[in-house]
Amino acid sequence: GAVYLEQALAAATQLFGPGAHAVENVAIGQAMFLQEGASRSVQVTIAPEHAGTRSFEVYSVPVNKDAPRVEWLMHANG
Repeated sequence: GAVYLEQALAAATQLFGPGAHAVENVAIGQAMFLQEGASRSVQVTIAPEHAGTRSFEVYSVPVNKDAPRVEWLMHANG
């Protein structure tokens, strides 16, 4: 779960610059397992500000050019 927090903090730093960013009310759903030789695309989204806070979500999808359309899987939010 620590990786999801690091990803959220890195996204906040990239969007808003260095400073004191906090991650609260985190819910970890599906774990992201990486099998040997497999890779996944990861996306971190940050929602617009609401009542002085912003929320984030971490998603991934397998990288496979031959596979049919695959749904993004949410791993964490907060």
